[in-house]
Amino acid sequence: MAQASWEGWIVHKYVIGLPGGTAVKITLTPTSTTGPPERPSSLQNGYAIVSLYDLGIAVAKENKFYTANCDIVVVGVKTGNIKVEERTEERTEEQQGALLEDGLTLVDGPLNLTDLSIPANHDLAALPVGPRSYSKGNFKIEYEYDGARISPTDIFTACLDGFATSAPHPSTDVAAAVSARSLSNDCAINMRGVGLPSRFTWDHVIRTFSILFVNIMLGLRAFGEMRFSIFLDSAQIGTGFVLKPQRLAQNGTEK
Repeated sequence: MAQASWEGWIVHKYVIGLPGGTAVKITLTPTSTTGPPERPSSLQNGYAIVSLYDLGIAVAKENKFYTANCDIVVVGVKTGNIKVEERTEERTEEQQGALLEDGLTLVDGPLNLTDLSIPANHDLAALPVGPRSYSKGNFKIEYEYDGARISPTDIFTACLDGFATSAPHPSTDVAAAVSARSLSNDCAINMRGVGLPSRFTWDHVIRTFSILFVNIMLGLRAFGEMRFSIFLDSAQIGTGFVLKPQRLAQNGTEK
C-alpha cells in the first residue's frame, strides 16, 4: 500500500494481510465511493497510511497487537474506517480493492482488547550467529546479527516510521539515504544506496523494511542489532544497519 501514490484514492474495501500465515487482517473501508473522476472516494491513500501508522503506534505502546474498530476523521468529517481483526477467510479479488493515481489525521475509536500480541521476551529465540540471507525473487537481503537484543516493539515502531517516511515518495525515485527511529528512540534503522548511478529506490526501501520485520526478525523471533546489504539481480544496491542509538552516537552514521 505504501508503494502506491500518496495522493491516490481508495475506491473499494481494501484488505491487508501479513504474509507468513498470520491470523490477522486489516480492513480499510472508505465512507463513500461515489464522486467525480478527480475525487472518486472519500478516502485518500495518504490519510489511510498516516492513520495506520497512528494505530500501529497506539497499540505498540502496550507492547501488544489488539483487534480494533476505528474511524478516520479529517477536519471533523468521517472519511473511512479501519478494522483490525482475526483473519477468518481468504481475501476475494474485490475485497483486495484498488488504488487510483491522483491527494492527516489521528485514528479515533474504541480498542477491543483481544490479545494478538508481539512476542514476549521469554518467547524470543537466541540471535543467530554468522551471515545469513533472505530472498524474494530477484531481491535479496544479506544480514548478520552483530550486537545487542532490541525490543520487538522498538523494531516494529521503527519500521512503521520507515514506512511513513517512504510512503509520500514515488516508488521509482532514487532514495539517497533513509533513517527511521522507534517511538522510544531506542532503535534506529538506517540504509543508503551504493554505486553510481544509484539504483536504490523508495520501492526498495519499503521492501527492505517489510522483509526485515516480517520475514527475518518476526520469522526467526530474533530481534536485535544487525548489518545488512541489499541486492537486486545479484548486484548490491544498498547497505544499512539496525542499531541502538547509543552505539550510533559512538560509531557515527556507519557501523
